[in-house]
Amino acid sequence: MKRFCLLLGTLLLIAACGTLPKIDRPDGRIFPQGFADCRRLFLPGRWQFQHAIEATLPGGKKSILMGVSVVSSTNGSIHCILLTVEGLVVFDAEFDQGIRVLRALPPFDSEHFAQGLINDIRLIFLMPEGPLAESGTLQNGSPICRYRQPDKAVVDIVKNSERHWTLRQYDRWLAKKRTVDFFFNDSFRFDGLQTPVRLKLISHGFDGYTLDMDLIEAVSLEEHK
Repeated sequence: MKRFCLLLGTLLLIAACGTLPKIDRPDGRIFPQGFADCRRLFLPGRWQFQHAIEATLPGGKKSILMGVSVVSSTNGSIHCILLTVEGLVVFDAEFDQGIRVLRALPPFDSEHFAQGLINDIRLIFLMPEGPLAESGTLQNGSPICRYRQPDKAVVDIVKNSERHWTLRQYDRWLAKKRTVDFFFNDSFRFDGLQTPVRLKLISHGFDGYTLDMDLIEAVSLEEHK
């Protein structure tokens, strides 16, 4: 029986593993010129973002919230606040080498929620940790940058068009973990820089969820450092 359970667990692990999209490098170089603009998704410095958020939770339940995020690319710090449409703060937390929850009302009062939200914010607003391991194009010709994370996870950034980029996060077994779509509008710029006016994050898996985020305001806080 024990051998059967071990075999079953191994088969399930293998089934959960995935493969990464193949990257073509026509010129044979690992880091071709022109793919440095993958960085354009992440504004440098310290910024405050305000979004209207529609969250689709496991089971299909929807919730409308306002989100305020202060993010620094310099030290990786984060301060995030969630409010109801009436202005009630339901979650308030800081991250700087660790998470400090300042306020959390049900159902936002679990440690799992705090960690997950901080991870989502880091994924959306900060450059991937780890080195740029590979870049080139996909089979459809879309430019791609691939980053290897310290925990052996992988982040792919794909340029579908000038106005639409996609970030995909894979776990260490290469199963898809998160997908984030970034949508730009040329007429919206903040302090001369362009930032996505709409974001859609999908958390894959049994307890997956979706966040649709519409940008209300982006403010540079560099002068207040």
